[in-house]
Amino acid sequence: MTQIDPARLSYHLLDPSRTPVKDPRLTESYRCWHDTWESAFRELAHEPEVYSDDFTRQHEVGAIFQDSECIALSFFRWIDLSSPINRQDSYFRAWTDADKDALCKEGTYVCISSNFTLAEGWRKSTVCSLKDVLVALIVERFLLSNASAVSGTVRNNRGVDRLIYRNGFLPIRHAAQQYGVDVDLAAFYRGASTRTPTSPINEAIVQALKPK
Repeated sequence: MTQIDPARLSYHLLDPSRTPVKDPRLTESYRCWHDTWESAFRELAHEPEVYSDDFTRQHEVGAIFQDSECIALSFFRWIDLSSPINRQDSYFRAWTDADKDALCKEGTYVCISSNFTLAEGWRKSTVCSLKDVLVALIVERFLLSNASAVSGTVRNNRGVDRLIYRNGFLPIRHAAQQYGVDVDLAAFYRGASTRTPTSPINEAIVQALKPK
């Protein structure tokens, strides 16, 4: 395990469609994502091939770096769920129409947050909770947009459901199924949700890194 040094952290919002493909931050973020999810799909006995278009179709990749190494990231896309085309997006494979309606209770323009990624070797730290910092940064990025809610589809066997709820997400449906494991479907709503700092050190890092 490599130790986190808050003074060496940075947060970058990268647009795969606009960032040059050889940009070192983009290629390093892709490496982190690909390696982590290839391992995760192998664990789930799912097709282990991880295709690059799942990365390149995102509107933004929000990546935490320590120096030049990507240590955590998440994806962002903004869509209008009043469109039947968007309602049938593959992200929503575990979501019923009622679940999607619940996501839209404050408006149909929403942010899809996906591929919550912590690089191996950075998942435990005595300095801070990197996973809580990443969730808080997801919320902070969402709050800068004009979307009404940000979604979450999270694996319960890794405790990510507890992670997002302590950071202010609200449940839409418990114990849905995706890739053969239980997942919770949740949302952070612009009006109904509140992000609560999880610790002073986590919050200090979030405030230093959050996009303005």
